[in-house]
Amino acid sequence: MGIKMKKAWWKSKNIEIKTDEATDKMRKDKDLKCFTEFCDAQVTWVERHRKVSDTNTRFFRLLPKEKHSLKCRYNTKGRVEAIAKKSDKKIIVNLVNGNYEFRLNLVTDELKDDKSKVNNIKEEKSTKNDNDKKDKKIVSKGKIKPYLSLMKDIMTLRSEVESDDDLKSLLKITFNRVKIAWKNFYIELDDVEKLYKYIDYKGYKSNAFKRLNHPICVEFQINNKSIKKIKDVYYINAKQRKYVKPNINMESNIYNLTLKTTNQDIIDEINDTLNKNGNTYLDFASYFMPYINETPKEYINDKGAKDIILIYHTVEGWINYNEQITTI
Repeated sequence: MGIKMKKAWWKSKNIEIKTDEATDKMRKDKDLKCFTEFCDAQVTWVERHRKVSDTNTRFFRLLPKEKHSLKCRYNTKGRVEAIAKKSDKKIIVNLVNGNYEFRLNLVTDELKDDKSKVNNIKEEKSTKNDNDKKDKKIVSKGKIKPYLSLMKDIMTLRSEVESDDDLKSLLKITFNRVKIAWKNFYIELDDVEKLYKYIDYKGYKSNAFKRLNHPICVEFQINNKSIKKIKDVYYINAKQRKYVKPNINMESNIYNLTLKTTNQDIIDEINDTLNKNGNTYLDFASYFMPYINETPKEYINDKGAKDIILIYHTVEGWINYNEQITTI
């Protein structure tokens, strides 16, 4: 069980190297190992072809049947144990054989603690004069902050592990004692259609939930044109990346994902990350309570495909804390 590595130890030269310095010969000769002290796990480098990225990225990973030492920072089990130890014992419970149970309902209860539509928003009038605008501040209540910090650790770890199976075998997700499958808890990029169908309270499938009542993690990609502001609310719209082939009735179902927030700090953090990276796109994971905002809307595409009907479906959700987002 391993975590993706950005550097490794070149055994022949006895030096540390980065991914852009790795060669095919190193991989062929199996001349690389974990760079951390007291860990001799053999590693190799691979190209990661991400569905949403314009460029390929490299990382070092374990060779088959190799394992990091338990104390190595790139040991998945060790990272899960570290996260569990620093968490509230009620939210991550130690099971047998080194497995852990993450009780999602505790986080959900905290997120639902506020009755306002935008959770934990408090409006305060300025003391200067009546014409001053109201300042909106995020108010920390209960255990929501440490719980969300824990979720950020899990989101970060999920983006770093070599294989989903690593976490699936170590961390069980439960909601009111019901097991939640990883595929329904962490939604991959370009899987908004699956998310929509999962939470469709109108019954997209016979056994659908009446309405999704637990938070989920979703991978996002945006650019500097993805954020819109309408009155006091920011709308962060996920970038659409794949072409949807029309069906026999010349209809294309388009699934949109939007995060909403009134927290200026979140927007500033996202924009700063975009600017610092110097990239057109930013990949991040968000943890939020999603819902289907509207019934499908039909539009006639009059640009090069006049006969195609585009049917838009929308999933929305609120984010109010910086801890609900992490870059990947």
